Amino acid sequence: MRRLLPLLILPVLGACTLLPARSAPPAAHTAPVATRVTTSVTYNTGVPKLGEDNPVLAAVVSIAPTAPVAQGRQPWRAEEIGANSVVLRSNATAVDNASFETFVATLPLEMSFGAIRSGDATTVTATYSSAYAASAQDIFDKLDKRFGRAK
Repeated sequence: MRRLLPLLILPVLGACTLLPARSAPPAAHTAPVATRVTTSVTYNTGVPKLGEDNPVLAAVVSIAPTAPVAQGRQPWRAEEIGANSVVLRSNATAVDNASFETFVATLPLEMSFGAIRSGDATTVTATYSSAYAASAQDIFDKLDKRFGRAK
């Protein structure tokens, strides 16, 4: 066994030798780092009537298709609507399966809006990526025109 030990160690030592440094090829595309953003705003909406839909969420649904989208994207649309929430999505106009990176770039973009009513005020919380913060800001700007912000 002792005679075989050097033979077993030899391939391991060969794998540990230093290799000449190679420069990495330049990245074809360096995507900006996107972060998750959460924004909360409280609006004066008045006291709701029994069974009435949340007016702020209804406004989000109607405003969404007019919000700006990136090139190669469909307009924002409400795909999941609940009593206190709505999820907006923007799908790619074409799916590119050439590589994993291009496939991921064509996945749907998503923003979620939740609303909580308390008395005559509604607090809206939106969660979205900083990559499409301009779309969310456009929606909030239009909500500001329809409803007064609570102070």
